[in-house]
Amino acid sequence: MPSQESIAVRQYLKAFVASQPAGLDLDASRKGLEILSSLTPIALDITVEKTKVEGIPAEWIAAPNTVENRVFLYLHGGAYILGNCNTHRGNDLIPGFY
Repeated sequence: MPSQESIAVRQYLKAFVASQPAGLDLDASRKGLEILSSLTPIALDITVEKTKVEGIPAEWIAAPNTVENRVFLYLHGGAYILGNCNTHRGNDLIPGFY
């Protein structure tokens, strides 16, 4: 069953998309996604270390009891035009978001 946060985000997305003109502005879409993402902050016990990989922004994210010799590489969707560390850090941790 989706979380209440997931339901709220989906409702917001549907309303946002329905309210946009046919020629949606990419900058406005990016800003809207940043605002939407701020509604789902990450848990307080999660640590985030910002870094760059060959000039590309990236993050090391760790939860309590992290096994330090193992990593999980996550590449979010967005068709290479939408999303960044801020927009996908917390949202993708919400069960049932997609």
